[in-house]
Amino acid sequence: MAIFVRILLGLYALLMIVASIQSIRLEKRQGWFWHSLNLILNMALIVLVAFAHRMFFQVGSIAILVSLQGLTFYRGFSSGKINWRHHLIRLLWTAFLIVLIIFF
Repeated sequence: MAIFVRILLGLYALLMIVASIQSIRLEKRQGWFWHSLNLILNMALIVLVAFAHRMFFQVGSIAILVSLQGLTFYRGFSSGKINWRHHLIRLLWTAFLIVLIIFF
């Protein structure tokens, strides 16, 4: 089950990287700092998934997921473009991943 959680988290990070790259292409020069921070956090998550031991994986991945969620809320509120359905689904998905990380 632990392998399944790591694979799921790695796929989530890869999808987030793809979404960030697409956003960078669409927005050109706007918000590059936040997209870069998002890319760095997701790459760190992939490194944790691939190489970290159990305890460091749990603590580090939960910290990164919470940071990504906070970054998402901040970007949504600061830009004035709040897609509540997107934020709610992402919050629920993050909570689900955290529960899987803690218990498996």
